[in-house]
Amino acid sequence: MALRHGDGRRLLVGAAYAVMCATVFGLMRYPNIVSKEVTIGFLVIFLMVTVALIVVGQFSMMKNRMPVRFKNVDELLTVYEVARWAAKDLDIKYGDQRLFYSLLLRRSTGGFMMPSIIWWTASIPVQELALLAPFIDLIIEGRGPPQNLPPEYDDRANILQRFKERMQIGGLWPQAKLAMTGGLAV
Repeated sequence: MALRHGDGRRLLVGAAYAVMCATVFGLMRYPNIVSKEVTIGFLVIFLMVTVALIVVGQFSMMKNRMPVRFKNVDELLTVYEVARWAAKDLDIKYGDQRLFYSLLLRRSTGGFMMPSIIWWTASIPVQELALLAPFIDLIIEGRGPPQNLPPEYDDRANILQRFKERMQIGGLWPQAKLAMTGGLAV
């Protein structure tokens, strides 16, 4: 198995974290080795490093692999609803990799164990946006699935239009493939 760029650094960080875990748990197992204050200090440092590693991991994952981000919770939830509709229409089951991250978006808006401030870390890959784009266009055109709201309260088309414009400006919106003859979209 070949190592990719950055794997050595990940292995070094993982080894250092393992040593720190062993130290903290060793101090907790044998409390008579050092004072209680030193053990608590190691535990606090351990927790801070754990949180830092989780945050850095989240940001690097978003930045590198999933560049499609959301401006607000309404935009995130609207794209999630599009993903649910697309999954139903394309017969995509739970665990299928084609819309994996899009169908997990709902978890980013809060719940029992997760504060609602986490929504800003939610993102999806460009490949999933390419799969959702035709469905987003249908909703913008007014041909999406019915909402259980009066028409004056259904703001999905406006939200998705602004989302699409932002993705086009950022160069993330999928482009139509042009035919070799006459530049017609295929």
